[in-house]
Amino acid sequence: MIQIGEYLSPLKYTYPSELLYFDNSLLRVSDAEKNAENYPNGYNTWDAVASWDDWTVGPVVSTTRSVAVKNNINYGVAMLQTNVTLADGNEFEDNREEAVTFTAAEVKKFKLTGVLIGGQYKQVGWNYLAASNADDNSNFVIYDNSINGEGKIPTDETGGVPNYTLVFDNYTIGEKEAQSNVRVALEFENADDKDIYGLGGGIIPKGGKFYLVGELKIKNTSVSPITYSELAADKWPTYYSIPPYTAEGGTNKITRVFIQDYMTSANFKIGPNSLKSAYTTVPDLRSSQTSLGLSVDLNWREGLTFDNVVLGQ
Repeated sequence: MIQIGEYLSPLKYTYPSELLYFDNSLLRVSDAEKNAENYPNGYNTWDAVASWDDWTVGPVVSTTRSVAVKNNINYGVAMLQTNVTLADGNEFEDNREEAVTFTAAEVKKFKLTGVLIGGQYKQVGWNYLAASNADDNSNFVIYDNSINGEGKIPTDETGGVPNYTLVFDNYTIGEKEAQSNVRVALEFENADDKDIYGLGGGIIPKGGKFYLVGELKIKNTSVSPITYSELAADKWPTYYSIPPYTAEGGTNKITRVFIQDYMTSANFKIGPNSLKSAYTTVPDLRSSQTSLGLSVDLNWREGLTFDNVVLGQ
């Protein structure tokens, strides 16, 4: 059973998002009657202007006989791809006074049983962005316990498979500076015969659950001035706009950890000292004092990819 963190209400935990779709588009119209075979087949040809020679973009009027949505329909939610690997080496120490060393083979016995994602919103508006940044709508945590590949570690060709979690776009109303980093906690089961001594000396026996935290950093607040990760210019869509919109109706290209219709990839890495930061209860993913035990590296619709997120650091 998942244990609830000391500072976060159980009412703040939620399921992953449903699979939702979104479109905000002009229409193509024609005064000629069209059959199904007269429409472009496939999303690439749908976007090609040459596919619509005898159509116009405009309103439906009394002479209109055929209508098509100009833009492709896209996902209204984002996705997190979670990968877990081990740092190089064969020694992983826990937090007891005379640290016990776990080998890579022993760490691979751990089972990934859940993914918790902070910084989510309870309600979104018509554009699938947060309806507000108010406290009663923010800082929700997704708990995804539907894990692929029986939770085997590492989640690559030598072990299990990546896990996928649907999330809402975490755009924060405002400019680039308002966008937030996101903390993720991975829930593991200790399937090794040895107890683990985690953060504060907490004991995780065989069969017990523990949590390692990593941070997906869209902004680096440890330097001055603050530096930001930016989605590459050629990664933004060409044929349609993603909310929030500019005054002209285009995409306001503000990078955040989760962007609707994009998959963010996080490659979490269990490092040699990660077990020292293992929580025996669900950590508060809001707190800046939360101990990070994972390292991450980041990729973007590729959405953002967080690579080498070392757990516990």
